[in-house]
Amino acid sequence: LSENIVHMVLAKLPDAPAGVKGISLFIVPKFLVNDDGSLGKRNDVLLAGLFHKMGWRGTTSTALNFGDNGECVGYLVGQPHQGLSCMFQMMNEARIGVGMGAVMLGYAGYLYSLEYARERPQGRLPDSKNPNTAPVSIIQHADIKRMLLTQKAYVEGAFDLGLYAARLFDDTTTLETEAARKQAHELLDLLTPIVKSWPSEFCLKANELAIQILGGHGYTREYPVEQYYRDNRLNPIHEGTHGIQSLDLLGRKLAQNGGAGLKQLIRLIAETGARAQEYPSLNALREPLEQL
Repeated sequence: LSENIVHMVLAKLPDAPAGVKGISLFIVPKFLVNDDGSLGKRNDVLLAGLFHKMGWRGTTSTALNFGDNGECVGYLVGQPHQGLSCMFQMMNEARIGVGMGAVMLGYAGYLYSLEYARERPQGRLPDSKNPNTAPVSIIQHADIKRMLLTQKAYVEGAFDLGLYAARLFDDTTTLETEAARKQAHELLDLLTPIVKSWPSEFCLKANELAIQILGGHGYTREYPVEQYYRDNRLNPIHEGTHGIQSLDLLGRKLAQNGGAGLKQLIRLIAETGARAQEYPSLNALREPLEQL
């Protein structure tokens, strides 16, 4: 499908120090490139096989073997032993993308189960004892309402979080002053592991609820919600698991730059809470919470 394929590969130089601090980043082409830009001989990187996944079956994942014949050529990217920092430049935007991908799958399941619940007649309301009355659409049942509202909270909350991170990403290059751009970058750094992890966990829960609403139809392939779940189940793993994201958040991001990102977040939450006092409807909700 293409003349050449270039792989980004993490590996160690022969004199690299132990541990992750010794990792470097390389580009490894399928075909070596001559000085004039033409393709040269085949590099010693071979396809070992395909991974057969529960979801994302339209996106191929492969296992590669490097240097089986001792002739694999890779080209160093950046400085030696700085591979992880190079990789994270790519990963940060990818982590936001994974979070937003989880949102889209969760939202698709929510909208489908919402439409299904509106159109599917089954059962009667608890106070209707007459067996001759027509069944109601299942959206009128309290448990279905609970599951739909839970999905709505998960997917719309995650969507808002992802859009906020995307705006911060723009702000790092478009705000007028260097100080403002730096602040946006610090806050984005803090939120990135959350943007990746929270949607991928809770939008998956939304997909689970969508299957539950469809009942026996939900786990059959005649309906799309089972595929949404299978596809979304990969997102808690893609670009770093929850545990890896938590290590990044607690081990690096909270204390980074003297806690600048965390201080910003606390300030923004306080400012939002202060603005909320201007709305009587929100005050009515807050008063019973304060009594707990």
